[in-house]
Amino acid sequence: MVCILRSAVRSTIIGVLCIVLVGISGYSIAVEYNEDISKGIPALAYWYGMMNLDSGEYVHLDLHVTGSANFFFVDSSNLARFRSLQSFSYLASLSREHTNAIDLTAQVPYSGTWYVVVANTDGFNSLSLTGHISAYTNPITGPIDIQCVTLILAAAAVIVLVIAIAIALSPRKPKVVVMQQSQSPQWVITPTPGQRAFCDYCGAPRTPGAMACHRCGRRFLRKV
Repeated sequence: MVCILRSAVRSTIIGVLCIVLVGISGYSIAVEYNEDISKGIPALAYWYGMMNLDSGEYVHLDLHVTGSANFFFVDSSNLARFRSLQSFSYLASLSREHTNAIDLTAQVPYSGTWYVVVANTDGFNSLSLTGHISAYTNPITGPIDIQCVTLILAAAAVIVLVIAIAIALSPRKPKVVVMQQSQSPQWVITPTPGQRAFCDYCGAPRTPGAMACHRCGRRFLRKV
């Protein structure tokens, strides 16, 4: 049981390390664009940010406003149309209207200069815009999610702690110690009736009724 629990601890630690290393390696692609946003937008005004992107790059928009706004992702020609109050086109996968927040990721269809436009449609109140804009060369890349990694490590620590407690509380088998005798036991053989006895030391015939050997002088180990 203890061996199984110890093996489980090792497997858990190795598994968690693999998850963390894979997670970190997945976020190691070079960042093309990375900016924190904190702006104030007056009533009926707009703000835009510019990015030079290659075809197929991924853009992530995580933006919030204090009221309601329109969020558009447009190229250079459509930004000019927007600014001159003409009809314009925008990338729908990175655009939303009449909302207070967006959290979107999508590819740009072609290379060029792209713009994030945030338009305040409120005629009386200004807006506070905060958030983050980034662009990457791979869809799985992005800032390392510290909270996610922390949760993984915390869960792993709890699992290891539980297994360690189980090991500590598990019954242990008593240790068996085998005692070895330094000398083999001496067996005393009693002669059967009618059999002549001999000295246990020198082998001389015993004198009936004697307590010691008449040859070597040693006392007999048994009576006959």
